[in-house]
Amino acid sequence: MKLTQSLNLPVLLIFAAFLTTGASFDQTKKKLNTSKCIYFQFLNTVDSKVFDVVDSAYCIAYIANDGRFRVEVGPDYYIYDSDTLYSYFWDNNQIIIETPDPADPIAAEISFVMKLDEWYDSKSMKEKNAYKLTKKKDLGGDIPDSMVIRIDNESADINSIEYFDINGDLNRIQISEQVIDSTCNASRFVPDIPDSTEKIRL
Repeated sequence: MKLTQSLNLPVLLIFAAFLTTGASFDQTKKKLNTSKCIYFQFLNTVDSKVFDVVDSAYCIAYIANDGRFRVEVGPDYYIYDSDTLYSYFWDNNQIIIETPDPADPIAAEISFVMKLDEWYDSKSMKEKNAYKLTKKKDLGGDIPDSMVIRIDNESADINSIEYFDINGDLNRIQISEQVIDSTCNASRFVPDIPDSTEKIRL
């Protein structure tokens, strides 16, 4: 199963959380591109029309400019240390350990936020402080083709992000905290694996 499917990776689009408009947008993109690491807290809600159910999860993400990441979705977590991908599932106390195929751009699917101009074109919408990002043509990667972001009028921080995932479900992101970390703590990319955890190596 691809990382995007198991992790519901479109959730990681919260990493556009520093997006603003005009001159601020350019400054923000520069900040993202030069930041060593960024920390996020957010609530992800998925509205499935097919199953008529709404699921939500409190999430934490820590992403490095060099492609490393740690994403916590409820009690589950996903860590990539530039070489190995660790996917831990709390329900069955199981961790999958694998070395991704170099041809599979797992890191790019997460760290694209550091290089927004390379992935998306953006434009303002009729709704005040709402903007639409559209993925540039001929680009691969399992990230949404488009998304809508709403920005706080005073701080220019993102209030919410909405997009439809590959299943046609509406994803809503509510961001509660975003912090640039210049120290880029390497310990965040090292999994803590208890002896009781079942380890599956692929």
